[in-house]
Amino acid sequence: MSKRIAAFFDIDGTLLAGPSLEWRFVSWLFANELVSSWHIGSWAATAVAGLLCGDLRAFNTNKSYLTGLPESLVQNWESSLSATALAGFPEAARRICWHAEEGHRVFLVSGTLAPLARVFAGRMGGEVGVCATRLEVVDGLYSGSIEGNHMSGPEKARFVRKIAQRLDLSLADSFAYGNHADDLAMLDSVGHPVAINPNARLKRLAARRRWNVEEWSDKRKTESVPQSAQPRLEAR
Repeated sequence: MSKRIAAFFDIDGTLLAGPSLEWRFVSWLFANELVSSWHIGSWAATAVAGLLCGDLRAFNTNKSYLTGLPESLVQNWESSLSATALAGFPEAARRICWHAEEGHRVFLVSGTLAPLARVFAGRMGGEVGVCATRLEVVDGLYSGSIEGNHMSGPEKARFVRKIAQRLDLSLADSFAYGNHADDLAMLDSVGHPVAINPNARLKRLAARRRWNVEEWSDKRKTESVPQSAQPRLEAR
């Protein structure tokens, strides 16, 4: 039965404390003079304009700061990172380890850029599936647009249902972890939703639906961890 159970994790704010993966990458690009302040300012202005007009899709799909940059830059960014640069919450590592030991399939489902999500997954070790926002590439260069839909909101739930059908997973027995109301559809797709460090709206909704709520800290402790990472399971 364990092979029919999956655990779906959001990344930013759920497994990894801020700043976000994408912002870390943008900061590296800027620090290495691979993008100018004008490019970042133009990108930010366009994104904010989209938000002010209520066009969330324009905000999510605007990756103009990457226009003309080679996709190989992600490998350069990864090479520049220290061994602990992308260390997530200690509790996150323990929880993923518990799922792996139980024989559950583990997936990262994130709105961040797919190549960055794959870097993060690679540092986790083990077999981890990745579903994130894909970037359009033309002749090895980023076009500044995304390919397909932004992996957020209902798109996360669609992926969960699609992969469950493909792999014959039992969603009623599966887990999902998220920190934002944007993760609501994904959390609502499984039998064991867990709100991690939830924002105000998700915290209210989780309380109303009697979902598990957990606070994970990024503080590194030197002492050994005495407790199992097994989650508390409550009936929905």
